[in-house]
Amino acid sequence: MKNTDKTINALFYSAIFISGLFCFNACDCTTAVSNKKQTAPAVKKVEQKLGKKYSILVNAGSESQFFTELKSAYDSLLRLGFTPSNIYVLDDDIDKKNEGERSFVDKPATKKNLVDVLDELKQNMTDKDVFFFYVTNHGSKAYSPLPFGESCFKLSDGIVYENKLKEMFKDLNLNYGVCIFTTCYSGGLAESVGSGNFIGVSSSRADKVSFQCASKEIGSFFSSHFFAALTGVDKNNQQVSADNNCDGKISLEEAFDYAAKKDDENIETDCILPWANETPQLYWQNVDPSQVFLGE
Repeated sequence: MKNTDKTINALFYSAIFISGLFCFNACDCTTAVSNKKQTAPAVKKVEQKLGKKYSILVNAGSESQFFTELKSAYDSLLRLGFTPSNIYVLDDDIDKKNEGERSFVDKPATKKNLVDVLDELKQNMTDKDVFFFYVTNHGSKAYSPLPFGESCFKLSDGIVYENKLKEMFKDLNLNYGVCIFTTCYSGGLAESVGSGNFIGVSSSRADKVSFQCASKEIGSFFSSHFFAALTGVDKNNQQVSADNNCDGKISLEEAFDYAAKKDDENIETDCILPWANETPQLYWQNVDPSQVFLGE
C-alpha cells in the first residue's frame, strides 16, 4: 500500500510539473462577465428558506499561500454569519510553520476525514440549511488508472476526482449548496457539482491553471476578491462594493462578477507570463446565483 501511495504521489506531481500547473466605494454597476452557465434547465425553483449555515473548508497544500487562503475563507464566513461550530476546517498536517495560527483547524485534510464530516452533516442538516464547500491546493487532470480528463485535487491520503466528489455530496439534505474551487483545472470540479441545488464556482477553466501570490501573502487572486465582494472588505480592511444592481446587498453572482473582473486585472499586473489567465467559471441549475445572498 505504501508503494502504491508513493506511485500515486509521483504521478500527481509529475502531472503538475509537465502541465506547468505548479504555479504558484460607490455602487459599481459594471457589465457582467460571460463565463457563466446554467448546466441544465431547472427542475424546480428553490425557495430560499431560513436555516443554519454549514461549511467545510479544505486545504492539503503545505505552501503558506494555501494556508493564507484557508484562514481568509474562515474569517470571511464568520463575517457572513456562519458560526464556528458549524465550520469544519481540514488542513494539511505536515507543514508546522503555521502551528501557532492553527487553532481554527479541526482535522488533517484526508479523504477519510472529509467523508466523516460529510456523513455527520448528512445526519444533521435539513432542507432549510445552506452548505458552503471550499477547496484550495494544487489540482490536476486525472490520469491512469482512472478516466483521463477529470479535474481533481489532492488530499493527504489520496486524490479526489470531480465525479467522486459529486457522488459524495449526493445525500446531503440542504436548501442549496455553494462550492468554491481555487485549484488548477478546477473548472471541471465546478461544472460537475454545479447541478441540482448546488452552485459550482472555480477560479479557472477545466483546461487552465490557477494562480496564487505567495510573495504578497494573499493566496488566490480570485478567492481574495470573491470574499472581499461578499463581505464588503478586502484584505487591507478597505471597503469594496460589488453591488452591480445597486440594491444594497451582494448576491453570489455579483461577487463572482466582481472577483472575475479583479482577477483579470491582478493577473495582468502581477504575472509576467503572457498566457497567465484563469477565466473563472460559474455553474448552476436549480439555484439562481443572482438570488443567493450568503450574508443573510
